[in-house]
Parts: sequence; structure tokens; C-alpha cells
Amino acid sequence: MIKISILFFSAFLLLSCAAKNPSAQLQAYEKVAYDAFNVSKDIIFTLNDKEDYALATYKEDNPSVIGGGIVRAIVIKIEDAVIVYKKNIPGGSMEWISAYEIKLVSPPGMTQGDESIDDYTSIFNVQTGETYLLNAREK
Repeated sequence: MIKISILFFSAFLLLSCAAKNPSAQLQAYEKVAYDAFNVSKDIIFTLNDKEDYALATYKEDNPSVIGGGIVRAIVIKIEDAVIVYKKNIPGGSMEWISAYEIKLVSPPGMTQGDESIDDYTSIFNVQTGETYLLNAREK
């Protein structure tokens, strides 16, 4: 009876320690992102529709940058936990727009003349590794 009690207590202690340690619960791709950004919190993970790539973003506060900071982003192929794309965007953003395409918005401080935010928007394809300007594809 004492052996069973000790066994249950040991199992309970082991499980409760794992629950308190967030790194024990991280997926491999999440560990890659935390290591790449060298931070311990505040990373936002967004999976693509097929759930085979992850977009990890982290906003570094920087009051000298219009928009309040620099968005640091990486795309990780989940199967291999390998970074396939890395980008820092001052005052910008990144988001999935299809299963394998990410929209990157990298605005300047001010647009010129008849320019719009689309003139500073590009699309990255995670499968081909190609990046092109949004306006170039639409024309």
C-alpha cells in the first residue's frame, strides 16, 4: 500500500512540475521561435490553414519608430521546426492571406503623392520563397 501511495505521489509531483514549466509544453516550432527571438513571452503564433507552417511575430517596443515598434517575424515549417523566412518590419505587420502566402505591410513614415499602403505591401510565398509587391501582381 505504501509503494502505491509513493507511486501516485511521484506521478502527481511530476505532472504538476510539468504543468508549471511552460517550456515543457511547447511544440518544437514554438521553441525555435523563442530561441530565435531570445525572449520568454509575448510571441504570437498563427498557423496557416493547412497547419504545416507557423508565423511567429514579436513586437519590440521602440518609440523612435512610427507605429511604436519593430515587428520581428519568422515563418517556421512545423514538420522540421526549421525557419524558412525571417523579417523585421519597423511599424509594419504580417498576416496569412492564404494557405501559403503571407502579406507584409512595411509602411514608410508618410506616403508620397498618390501612393497608398498597397505600394508598401508585399506577398511572401512560403513554399516557393518568392516575394513580390502587391501592386505588381495586381497590374
